[in-house]
Amino acid sequence: LLDCMSNVPGLAMIYTSSELGAGYAADGFARAGVGAGACVTTLGVGGMSAINAAAGCYSEDLVCGSRERVLRHHT
Repeated sequence: LLDCMSNVPGLAMIYTSSELGAGYAADGFARAGVGAGACVTTLGVGGMSAINAAAGCYSEDLVCGSRERVLRHHT
């Protein structure tokens, strides 16, 4: 998957030291309005760690491609 993604023109790969950090980086990328953020992890503990960031996005209605951001609560 990563080999295929590295050949996509215009796709920026940003590496982090943890899956949780990768999830929050994708969240911040999307919140900044730069574009859609995505996080790729392994199955298991790493993926479970990234779910915390995904849950934060979901709870605040941050959907990929959406320009409207309605906060349900502050995190």
